[in-house]
Amino acid sequence: MSKKDYEKIAAMIYNLRLNIPFLEDKYYDDGYDDAVCDIAYGLAHIFANDNERFETQRFIRACGV
Repeated sequence: MSKKDYEKIAAMIYNLRLNIPFLEDKYYDDGYDDAVCDIAYGLAHIFANDNERFETQRFIRACGV
């Protein structure tokens, strides 16, 4: 994958965290944010194993985690 691919994925995850669904002024699901964070860390692990130059912390910051 290219740097642009990683950036697009991080932007998608960042937007997921910004757009947490609401229902009657309460979070739709208390585990939603945790799940998005788990996805970010899981993908970072996969990308780091796939590409030795991948910067895990930079990706996690770009995800807003």
